[in-house]
Amino acid sequence: MNKNIRVLAAVIFAVFFIISASYAQVTHKSDLNGLWVTTTKDTNDATVIVYQEGNEVRMMCTFDYNGKKVAWYSQGTINGNNVKTRFRITPNTKPQGWENDGTHDLILSPDGNLLSGTGKSLSGFSYKIQFKRIR
Repeated sequence: MNKNIRVLAAVIFAVFFIISASYAQVTHKSDLNGLWVTTTKDTNDATVIVYQEGNEVRMMCTFDYNGKKVAWYSQGTINGNNVKTRFRITPNTKPQGWENDGTHDLILSPDGNLLSGTGKSLSGFSYKIQFKRIR
């Protein structure tokens, strides 16, 4: 019986360890709040304000494109180092030929200062995008 108790204790410890490790990954605390800039070719140095509360993320951005001010906003979630948002270009600032809506699928760097990934319009056009924290 003593052997059975040790085996049971080992199993309980292993299950507790696995659950604790999984919980730690899910509740990883990243703070995205602050000022960021884009480092993407067409929108290089565009200012992005990022607001995070819990796992909810909101972003606002303005930039010049072909002499016209463009503005977009997005909202989504962060889970660990993965950030997924849905964006919308403000209709009266949308460049001709661009779509209003799309998604950003981003990964936060280990140091918390880069968000890199893919933007995609609702029709499926995709492009690389990167944001760099400045404050």
